[in-house]
Amino acid sequence: MTEPGKPRFETTALIISVLLLVAALIGVYLPISAAKHIWPYGTDASAALEASTQNEVPAAYQHTWDGQIGIRFTRISIEISLKLGSGQVSDLVGSISSPTFGCAALVYLRGSGPVTLGFVASNSSGACRILSFINSATVTLLNSDSLKFTADIHGLSSSCDLRQKG
Repeated sequence: MTEPGKPRFETTALIISVLLLVAALIGVYLPISAAKHIWPYGTDASAALEASTQNEVPAAYQHTWDGQIGIRFTRISIEISLKLGSGQVSDLVGSISSPTFGCAALVYLRGSGPVTLGFVASNSSGACRILSFINSATVTLLNSDSLKFTADIHGLSSSCDLRQKG
């Protein structure tokens, strides 16, 4: 028997179990919701879903985006400007440039669910070696003026947030 006013062991154990279950579910939900653009990570999920079925650059992505990306395991940080326009898979859809190095590369759409970009540095005017290290990139709309840019740089993944150029 327990004394009045003191919780029983079973009740405490049940409460702790429920709290652990809720924490585990939240731990699973948050990474999935970020990748799928569902609450709480953006209201533009319908645009991303629509684009994935149409194999084209979503209208919400068609802007100029600026930011700075660091290359993992180095102290190198590159200022980049990504300009995206309309187009379908395999089409040239824009350009990426580095004001830091004064060079650019053409961007083509590799896939749209998620939006994956490829780069053609050798055929671009003002091409430079630094942009040729980016093999591909995935872009994810965070909100109406912010884009997550995740680049594959010779097998290493580096990410940054790009802001819509106003």
